[in-house]
Amino acid sequence: MCCVFKWIFKLLVLAAIIFAGLVIYLLWFQKPFDFPKPTGDFAVGSIKYHWINENRKETLQQVPGHPNREIMVQIWYPSLGKLPEVPTTPYAQYAQDYAWKTDKLTWLAEHSRPIYVWAVPDAKILEIAKQFPVIIFSHGFTGRYDINTAQCEELASHGYVVVGIGHTFDSILMEFSDKRIAKISEKKLGRFTHPLDLTEEEVDIRVADAQFVLDQITKLNSDPKNFLYNKLDLNKIGMFGHSLGGITTIKIMPKDSRIKAGAALDSPLFGKNLPEKFNQPFMFMLQESIYDNIWVTDNPQKRELQIKWAQERYIPGIEKFSSTLSNDVYNVTIKGAKHMAFCDLALIKQALLLSPLFNNLGVGPINGFESVKIINSYLVAFFDKYLENKRSELLEGKIKPFSEVELKSWIRNK
Repeated sequence: MCCVFKWIFKLLVLAAIIFAGLVIYLLWFQKPFDFPKPTGDFAVGSIKYHWINENRKETLQQVPGHPNREIMVQIWYPSLGKLPEVPTTPYAQYAQDYAWKTDKLTWLAEHSRPIYVWAVPDAKILEIAKQFPVIIFSHGFTGRYDINTAQCEELASHGYVVVGIGHTFDSILMEFSDKRIAKISEKKLGRFTHPLDLTEEEVDIRVADAQFVLDQITKLNSDPKNFLYNKLDLNKIGMFGHSLGGITTIKIMPKDSRIKAGAALDSPLFGKNLPEKFNQPFMFMLQESIYDNIWVTDNPQKRELQIKWAQERYIPGIEKFSSTLSNDVYNVTIKGAKHMAFCDLALIKQALLLSPLFNNLGVGPINGFESVKIINSYLVAFFDKYLENKRSELLEGKIKPFSEVELKSWIRNK
């Protein structure tokens, strides 16, 4: 018996040493992780704005002293100079700081490795005769305005001004310019388990956010004191979103003709009926199967509804909807990708030593760098074609650089 206790003690000591060594490594010895270098011709700058809509009351959550709808946005844009040899801007520093203050274990598992992105805060905008087309980005439920930084930086490097919207109280974390923190309400987080749970009003709040942002950037473009003065081509505006952000994009298309082209990254069709039709070109980017990504609940009837929805409403429903639209539509299916492969978590998975403990963060077996490369390539090709009138052999299927991709298209304007 004495020998048994000695062995147990030795094992516990060994486990403690291993754990301490892992913590020391995570805190002090990890090499920095860099986001993929944008492939466009331009360096990238960024700036954040805190906007208050005086014409809208906040309805998702009551905040004393702040009755009106407030949002944060981050704008990425082509900047002067060249991209640096290595990036120096910390990724989502506010999220790292908040995790350190509130949950050390979460920080250790998800934020301990230094991660850097390419956009330089407040860099001078590129001075060229041509105005820049604009792309609006809408994040998914519990996402952030910068959760698709890899796509936003890539598009900016190709000559676009990209505006990421923070949908307050739909975002897991929002830090306003006065350092107030807005988080998604626990009540809403617990209630939202499936796209059929959404109400029209909730999606309409996001659509109204996007329309407000369109109004705000129009004001910036006409303000001689703003660095974007007369820099934006407001006749060339696109929009894309991930998950619920893609639903927001689908929903805004028939409502606002300012959006000339749109894309949805792994977004189901919202509601029990097909969405309202629209006339703008569109691209759906999809995971191969939703079966491993069904949100599970303890309600057997709800679980049965989810499985029925997955079979009848996802890829088949999107293909049916695509076939009914009057403009060009593309369905880009990525094998090996799951839902979170369509945002920056694809890269975070590659960066984090402990990501296998978190089920690959919902990214799936695909390599995160490859996922980002695929998504970036198709987004740039799509917006180049429909905002800049550039022909794309990638969208035409004449070149097929990615074995993971299956492309279907409905081309009406040849």
